Amino acid sequence: MEDRRSQFRIFLAAIVALLPGLCGTTGSISGVVKDASGAAIAGVRITLTNTSMGIKNAATTSKAGSYSFPTVLPGQYDLRAEAKGFKPKKRTGLVVHVDGAMRVDLTLDPE
Repeated sequence: MEDRRSQFRIFLAAIVALLPGLCGTTGSISGVVKDASGAAIAGVRITLTNTSMGIKNAATTSKAGSYSFPTVLPGQYDLRAEAKGFKPKKRTGLVVHVDGAMRVDLTLDPE
């Protein structure tokens, strides 16, 4: 019986995860992180926080300094970037709309 409950929970979680993408109820946030000289910074930890729900998502920038949160629920967000050797950078009050694609590029200053 417990095995069936586990299977049902997994099935339900999969449905919930797929629904936003199928129904067009999400937006996205992406961007590039660079230093003051304009060079891309790889390995920057990006934290995206939904301020009304307290939900946090994290990503790490690629070699090209890019990051992406492709499936974000509509709402207000704060974005924080942290990397060794650089001062943290925070952007607040970002509003994501349904089917909206927001670009947030950041420039980090050395510590």
